[in-house]
Amino acid sequence: MKETELLELLEQTVEKLSITLGYDDLRKGAINTTGGAFVLRGERHILLHKHLSTDEKIDLLSEILSTMDTEQLHLPPVLRQKIELAKEHLQLEQDSSANAL
Repeated sequence: MKETELLELLEQTVEKLSITLGYDDLRKGAINTTGGAFVLRGERHILLHKHLSTDEKIDLLSEILSTMDTEQLHLPPVLRQKIELAKEHLQLEQDSSANAL
């Protein structure tokens, strides 16, 4: 599957979860971030830096979605696998951080 197709599937998954997805220049001014998820006035949002590569957008969206409940959604196996791998990666990072303390 092409990266652009995978990114479109991730964006559709975000939409199915009723989350607003936006792209903006997040590296200007005092804030320098690739993006993240937040709640504003009771609505869930994901905002990504618009100049990330397609691969970086895929990785970041997969990581964000891995923290959310997507079990009720029908997702293509390749997408489910990408989200699960991101979840495992986050868990390893958290375990490493906990062990470092």
